[in-house]
Amino acid sequence: MRSYLQTGASPRGWERCIDIAVRWLTRCSNGSCQYLISALNESTDEELADKCICCWGLDQPQGDDNDITWFEQHETDRRMLVEAFAATRAYFAEEL
Repeated sequence: MRSYLQTGASPRGWERCIDIAVRWLTRCSNGSCQYLISALNESTDEELADKCICCWGLDQPQGDDNDITWFEQHETDRRMLVEAFAATRAYFAEEL
C-alpha cells in the first residue's frame, strides 16, 4: 500500500481519511463488534469507501455557501479513502 507521502497528498488528508474509515466501521458501537466484523468480511475496501462516500456525501458540496466537497476541503480523494479502509482493515485484523 502506498503511503500518503508517496502520493504527494497532505498528511492531514490521510489522517482525516483514517478517521472517517474508523468512524464508519465503528459507527454501530453498541458494545458489539458484529458490524465491524461483518463489514470487513463481506465488503472490499472499495465497497466500504463507496458506501461511506454515498451515505455521508463526502463527494457532494457541503452547502451553506460552501461549494467544495469534503474531499476537496481535506485535500484528499476516493483513492486515499480506499487506502485508509485497507489500513484500518489491517489494523483491526491484528486486534481481532
